[in-house]
Amino acid sequence: MHSLSSKLTAVAFVFAIAGVVALAIAIASNRRDARLKEWPTTPGRILTSEIAKSAIGRSRSTIQSPQTRSDPSYKIVPVWTLKVSYSYSVDGSEYRGERATAFPSYDEISRQPDGPSERLRTLQRSLAAGSDVPVHFDPDDPSDSYVIWVKDSRMRSVMTSGVALLALGATIGAISRLLARGDN
Repeated sequence: MHSLSSKLTAVAFVFAIAGVVALAIAIASNRRDARLKEWPTTPGRILTSEIAKSAIGRSRSTIQSPQTRSDPSYKIVPVWTLKVSYSYSVDGSEYRGERATAFPSYDEISRQPDGPSERLRTLQRSLAAGSDVPVHFDPDDPSDSYVIWVKDSRMRSVMTSGVALLALGATIGAISRLLARGDN
């Protein structure tokens, strides 16, 4: 039974480390979000605005044989995305930007085959061509900008996964200690 207890302790340690790493990533992302949200704004004008079909590369989550696909790391996912261009100036210098939101906003076409979601359509309506908008820009690099603040929705699942992995590691560790006590 001692061997099972030590194996469970090792498994608990791996889950706990994975949980700590996920939580560290989520915390770093929240700090980055806070910095982006605090960027100063300047008046800008939307030049073009449309919802278009596009694609994103997504990391593969399942293990497949490398012989069955051409790119072992990523898969291409068709999406509806908001494409905008806008102009703005900072300290007398003119800039053009194309980032509608602070973090990518898109709908997977497989989940929205009949067209983009109302959320994406509402964003697009708020960024109609010719409209004046505040543009958020990086004070250290004014060419880096976005128009609408949206929270990075992916980090909620990373935070939840981190907590779950940490809890699972603690639970397995507690079971391991109970088994070790039973051996004595």
